[in-house]
Amino acid sequence: MRRLFVALVTALSILSYAAGASAAPAPDATVDPALIPDGTYTVTVSKVVDPQHVLVVMPGNMKTELAAARSSISFAKVKDGDSLKISTGKGKVLVFMDMTQK
Repeated sequence: MRRLFVALVTALSILSYAAGASAAPAPDATVDPALIPDGTYTVTVSKVVDPQHVLVVMPGNMKTELAAARSSISFAKVKDGDSLKISTGKGKVLVFMDMTQK
């Protein structure tokens, strides 16, 4: 009886480990910007979606699509691969500076 219990516990732990490993986020998965703490970050631009939205790679290789907080903020001059210093608030870009040498 004890052997059966140990075998069952071992099997369940292996299955739970396998389920946890397969539940890892996909490499192209994006993080909800509302979950990112307000602050200043250096990010790399993956894609400029439109003048008000940009897809970036955050520190820790997290991808997210950020929106401009105001209509006066435009990502029109930003290019893929540029390095930006951004300040975020409530998941939106309040201000940014292009750090790429031009």
